[in-house]
Amino acid sequence: MRKFQEMVVCEVAGLCVAHDLREAAQVMAEANPPLVIFTDTKLPDGTWQDALALGLKAAEAVNVVVVSAIGNMSLYMEVVENGAFDFLTPNIAPGDFPSLLRAALENAVARRQANALASH
Repeated sequence: MRKFQEMVVCEVAGLCVAHDLREAAQVMAEANPPLVIFTDTKLPDGTWQDALALGLKAAEAVNVVVVSAIGNMSLYMEVVENGAFDFLTPNIAPGDFPSLLRAALENAVARRQANALASH
């Protein structure tokens, strides 16, 4: 996860890093939660499913990207089928990361704009 945190820090100013599910819950409960959250498959006090549930229940659209230490096709399928934006492993090329992050950010912004228009 540290490798991804370093890449995110390079791409996004003002990054908020939650070290456990409790911290993530606090950030996700805010009126304007982050557009994208990255979660490890295992957290000290929960799992990726718990982090994904927080993202899905957030007040605004949030894309959740699950990060795993190993590539596992069945885990990838489970993560995506449960609503995560993407699934990453440490072998992602550093040059591919900005594109993934940009797509996740743009998708979350578009979803928030669509929700705002639908509520008016």
